[in-house]
Amino acid sequence: MTTKRLSLILFIFIATLAISCRKDAAPAKTDSAAIPAAIISQIKNQGFSTEDVRAVPGGYIVEGDIFLSAKSLSDTSKVGKYSISVANTEQYSTQNLISSLPRTITIAVDAGLSQNIYDGTDMALARWNALGLNLHFQRVSSSSDLRLTLADLGGYVNGSIVLGNSSNFPDSFGNASGTITLNNQYYTSSFDVSSIASVIQHELGHAVGLRHTDYYNRSISAGQAVQNPYEGLNYNGSYIGAVLIPGSPGKAVASANSFMLAYNNVGNRTFNSDDIIALNYLYHNGTQYPVPFYRLYDHNVARHFYTIDYGEIGSTIGNFNDEGSLGKIYAKPFSGTVPLYRYFGNKDHLYQTTYASISGYTYEGVAGYVWTSAVANSIPVYRFYRANAGHFYTTSYSEGINNSYSYEGIAFYVLNN
Repeated sequence: MTTKRLSLILFIFIATLAISCRKDAAPAKTDSAAIPAAIISQIKNQGFSTEDVRAVPGGYIVEGDIFLSAKSLSDTSKVGKYSISVANTEQYSTQNLISSLPRTITIAVDAGLSQNIYDGTDMALARWNALGLNLHFQRVSSSSDLRLTLADLGGYVNGSIVLGNSSNFPDSFGNASGTITLNNQYYTSSFDVSSIASVIQHELGHAVGLRHTDYYNRSISAGQAVQNPYEGLNYNGSYIGAVLIPGSPGKAVASANSFMLAYNNVGNRTFNSDDIIALNYLYHNGTQYPVPFYRLYDHNVARHFYTIDYGEIGSTIGNFNDEGSLGKIYAKPFSGTVPLYRYFGNKDHLYQTTYASISGYTYEGVAGYVWTSAVANSIPVYRFYRANAGHFYTTSYSEGINNSYSYEGIAFYVLNN
């Protein structure tokens, strides 16, 4: 049985993009040999895969269904200004986000479309507005930031159909603009409203700066082998950006049903709890949410590392074992918390709640915000030390003792997962 899948391979780009969404099969491979080397180089510099590139009128299709205009490829104004890490986690934003908050983003639906398109749009906007963010979405009749329309984007080809495309995403001034186009060969007047809402909801996620939760490996949500667009490639210097949002999960899983997964059974999908945490981090209205404090083990140097930003390890991801999280802390100052300062020296990371000049260690910044005494739903984090393993932090006292570490006391408190 063939499972219907919605491929929303949308990437926010500073220049003009038009991006198609496909259902069912992953895009078939094509020959890139005929593409000029200069174009291949530009595509790589923009942060996209150089495999299976196809020339089309006005530009090129990359990664199966992403249109890059010739103008966007020639724009090198920001190449080299940012350094990004190849993603291995979720959720991610681009370098550009909506600015001048609080902000109302308007969307106009073309006149004459079937009622389910209007209803689906209103449902999508209601879902976003229910989050209480510093972003508010409103449907208007004209003079809008975004436009939604239907057009003939073609029928089924080899079991796949283009469901829609989008263009013009957050620019360097923090504005949203462009058009969401749904395929009138698929979205008929009888199509389910909640499914239409889910597609529009996803597209709006890109419009405000979200990337796919599994863009680094789309096979996670596809449920089948899909070309990994970044595997083995070095994207330092690219400016499309993949910025890990603190508090998002260590790894994308299809069962979590993030509304920003690349592929989706064509049905009703909305925000999961991790999506909400990510959006509140980016566009919170003053309410903060605690985020996981990840525990990682670097087997190359036999040391532990703790961070709220899983993306910090970047291209060295292969050196680390994911050991879960100690618990949850805050990424920004929160009532009752204190900074957790991070230091590094002799391959060892040291974390403490007092700032000091420590011999042999370099101060690296604030790792997050924690408690120095117990609060509701908190657990202690114990600090241990062993000469050949450095400092070790755990919520299990017996774990440290059983691994021959010397106990140094309670370091701080975190919220229980």
